Amino acid sequence: MKYLLTLLLTFICLNVYSQVKIINTTRWNLDTFSAKCCEELKIEKAFIVIQEVKGLIYGKYFAVSYGNDGNYIIGISDRLFYEDSKEVIAHELVHISQLNSNELKILDNKTIGFRGALYQVNVEDHINDPQEKEAIKEAKILYANNR
Repeated sequence: MKYLLTLLLTFICLNVYSQVKIINTTRWNLDTFSAKCCEELKIEKAFIVIQEVKGLIYGKYFAVSYGNDGNYIIGISDRLFYEDSKEVIAHELVHISQLNSNELKILDNKTIGFRGALYQVNVEDHINDPQEKEAIKEAKILYANNR
């Protein structure tokens, strides 16, 4: 409980200032890579916690990002190798960039707004959702530029 309270206070305090702060609690050294990706994505103000999750998320995903108002958490599977984790983090940082710039809005579990249009999330085939297509494309570029 004390840890969560400290984390929450850190969220609030750091987000008052115009900066990007990344707290990486995984076994991988992702700090420099993540910071470079944020810079390339022009994320100027955000508090991002990267934490390792045991197994697959929801039984099928290697990572998930969530949050709002500049405060985000990336959960990443412990089943990944180091280089794979960097590609996955790049993908999730694209989503954080989309959220942070208000291009992407999570309206409920089944509806998203992306660049002014509403979409029904296709849980079985989400890879074809427009924000996912962009994240996949941009993540490959980020990974290549910041390896």
